[in-house]
Amino acid sequence: MFEKIRSLIFKFDPETAHDLAIKALKTKVVPVKAKNYDCLKVKFLEKEIPNPIGIAAGFDKNAEVYNSLFKLGFGFIEVGTITPKPQFGNPKPRVFRLEEDEALINRLGFNNIGSEKAANNIKNDSPQGLLGINIGPNKETKNRMDDYLKCFRDLNNLGDYITINISSPNTENLRSFHNPKELEELLNVLNEEKNKLGVNRSLKRIESPYTAYSQDSFFIVVLTALITGICCALRLVGLIALRFPRISYANRDDSRISHRLIQWCIRPPNIGQDKLWFTLPIETEADRIRAREYLVEQLEDPIDVRMNPEDEKLGQKLAIDLGLSVDCRYVCLHVRETGFYGSKEGIGKTTRNGTITNYVPAIQFLAENGYKIVRLGDPTMTRLPEMEGLIDYPFSIEKSHLMDIWLIKHCEFYIGHNSGPMDVAYLFHKPILIPNITEFIMGNPARVGDLCILKHVFSKKERSRAAGNPHWAYGS
Repeated sequence: MFEKIRSLIFKFDPETAHDLAIKALKTKVVPVKAKNYDCLKVKFLEKEIPNPIGIAAGFDKNAEVYNSLFKLGFGFIEVGTITPKPQFGNPKPRVFRLEEDEALINRLGFNNIGSEKAANNIKNDSPQGLLGINIGPNKETKNRMDDYLKCFRDLNNLGDYITINISSPNTENLRSFHNPKELEELLNVLNEEKNKLGVNRSLKRIESPYTAYSQDSFFIVVLTALITGICCALRLVGLIALRFPRISYANRDDSRISHRLIQWCIRPPNIGQDKLWFTLPIETEADRIRAREYLVEQLEDPIDVRMNPEDEKLGQKLAIDLGLSVDCRYVCLHVRETGFYGSKEGIGKTTRNGTITNYVPAIQFLAENGYKIVRLGDPTMTRLPEMEGLIDYPFSIEKSHLMDIWLIKHCEFYIGHNSGPMDVAYLFHKPILIPNITEFIMGNPARVGDLCILKHVFSKKERSRAAGNPHWAYGS
């Protein structure tokens, strides 16, 4: 049935379509009779429900159609998010279709009729199934704790459970409750209120897994200090070993315990890293070849990354303000400098830096060949003189994180050091030229067609270019 009316629904704005669905469900005329299967029945909060599939908060924001949703076959319904006072939410448009992904993005921002009216809705239409109520604070409130308490008082005993919303990105600083101390304080206050109100005994004490250990507990402090001390000691041994190339690299035998110990000290293992991504230990030439093959394989089948339509439109508008027409051909240029980290930084950060004025001839060449050049970076960087075709973007009023990404996404190709913006260029499959490259695994040109230019590295001891010693060339 849905397939027949889908094309009609998609002619409407997505939020309008949602509102029409709510109005249709308010008639309580449900055309499909749900089937219940014994094998799907589960017990939750001392109640048996027909299945474990429910509707999350965000659909029935005002507690108006939960019984119609029960008739459609859902095992449980969560209404809200409900705030103490009525709230319009974010400015429209705030719901966006991703048709290719068969998905929606919503930024509604807690739009609802307020806790008192929502409570009346539930009182006037007794829930025919397991009902959850999602509560949160108003956007402009000064005391978030009082808002949670007001909602809790208005809505207690009307549902089977209450969800405390501390995760919405649309309410400023709401996620401060992710701090264990603030969360524990909130939960304690609500538990005290629960006891005063004599809430249904089936509701157990509210607990949080985040409060198992407080941030300043003796155990955590001691453990952190111990791990930090061991890692610093190992790193110191490794750095000392690096000052003596004959010890660390000459006549190396990867099977020798002494060599392996030095390598382990130089690069201590990252605990838990293997749970996040595939790790590539680089100890032999065979390891290096294997790492390159793996990276090439990953980049040949890349993740499909897109921007949402709203951000795409905003980026296009700001690009025009920046001086880029719709059909403009431009190149992104990023030369890493010291300013972002401050002037006092370690050698591991400075080795990737460059001098932007060295790129003036390249800028002039690109401009002569019909390209505009968008220089990326931040306001701490060295200003360039005005030149034909150059947009010194870090100092423009259009500068933002969104535009950083948008500009890289739409450029013809990317020129830049092996630094953060280059990863964005990889994500959007842009051709890349890496000048001043210092590392071949981190930030390496793994794809066919990408190019790099080696940075000239010199040995302080020998006062000469270290091209003959690859170990110096990788990290000096």
